[in-house]
Amino acid sequence: MTGISGADRIFATQEQIASRVAEMGSAITADYRGKNLLLLSVLKGAIFFMADLARAIDLPLEMEYLAITSYQQDHDNPEHRTIRITKDVGHPLHDKDVLVVEDIIDTGLTLYYILRFLAAKEPRSLEICTLLDRPYRRLVDIDVRYTGFTVPDTFFCGLRIRFPPTPPQPTPPSGVGYLMTQQPQERNQSTYATPPRNPLIHYEDLRFRSGSSPLRHKTHKDGPVIAATLYLPAAAHPGKAKLPGLIVAHGAGSRRLRHRSFCEQACLAGLAVLGIDFRGHGESTGLVDGPLEEDVLAAAALLRSHPLVDGTRLGYRGSSMGGYYGLRAAAQADFSAVAVLCPANEQVMLRALERKHEWSAAQDAGLEARLDEEVLTEFFRRNSLLETVRLITCPVLIVHARADEKVEFQHSLDLAAHLGDEAHLWLLPEGSHTSAQSSPEMHHRVITWLKTYLDA
Repeated sequence: MTGISGADRIFATQEQIASRVAEMGSAITADYRGKNLLLLSVLKGAIFFMADLARAIDLPLEMEYLAITSYQQDHDNPEHRTIRITKDVGHPLHDKDVLVVEDIIDTGLTLYYILRFLAAKEPRSLEICTLLDRPYRRLVDIDVRYTGFTVPDTFFCGLRIRFPPTPPQPTPPSGVGYLMTQQPQERNQSTYATPPRNPLIHYEDLRFRSGSSPLRHKTHKDGPVIAATLYLPAAAHPGKAKLPGLIVAHGAGSRRLRHRSFCEQACLAGLAVLGIDFRGHGESTGLVDGPLEEDVLAAAALLRSHPLVDGTRLGYRGSSMGGYYGLRAAAQADFSAVAVLCPANEQVMLRALERKHEWSAAQDAGLEARLDEEVLTEFFRRNSLLETVRLITCPVLIVHARADEKVEFQHSLDLAAHLGDEAHLWLLPEGSHTSAQSSPEMHHRVITWLKTYLDA
């Protein structure tokens, strides 16, 4: 035990683990007799447990592996997780009885997305087996059929179960079969340049596919991959009432991280918040090619599919270009309420395209927008937001500063006139194009307005 730095106590001995794995193997043998069993592990945490479990199962079986990046760190959000399949299974699953083998299950969010991915392959059955489980930490409702040990909220090592990504994982002594714990206060204490995450919020980085642009002729038929962050109240639980959802989108040349404070404030107010990077921005793929409302619609579909979200109560908050595309998507997305801050229009976007040096300046400041200028120009010349908003039937809040240097406040007056009774217009006597987007006081006022309709 002296070879493992930071170990606190022995949770289970080699003999106890072997006995429990044998019991699980016997149960699986009885349940899967006469079936086409396939054990599937997510690399690399559970492979040694799956090998031991396979030896304890007295049946013919196959083994397969997935690889994901659900614990990959990035320089902007070291504590956030992404969920991306990097290695798919090598064989069809439609005639298989798949048993997903995990080392440890915590919130269940990563496993929830893996199960959705596997279910799309139409296996004959799909069940879960885990060595360690923390069911009290669940954020989604998943049914674990076989559990080795229900464990406390501490870190475990031994049996080659991993420590957190940093500091570097120590190597257990050869032949160690026991599990040892590290107390919560001894967890990774390294510091990061980015703001610390709020312990009252659960953060999840996601990737999903958006629609493709019919105006593009040189691209693949698949749409771009959209990067997003999901903010959930840490106390949310499947047994409680479902949460209203909110999509938050940025302006041109920006990215979702610029609106993190608003997303956190909205989450603390009881909303499930999905902040997105539009295509051609931030961590999303693709180019800004016109119909970015497809990104909003794909985000709405994803948020509605979440088991903690009430899909009938979905709202939207977008600034500048994000306001423009939120309004374009509003009728089809069936939002309950929409808030737009200094929303752009086609003329504003065309002027921005004519001033390419502003995009370069944004890139120098750590922001960027990757454009298909020709297609984008055609799109803005062909469309009229004022005609589109006539189809909106939900309440729309428009916030605009009179001194806005990029979007004339007359545009918001025109929007309100075309929206009719659905419009709520707040004209701010002072401030700039970005001040309404960054003001904590305005965050509070907008969230309060949204909740009036989302909580109804």
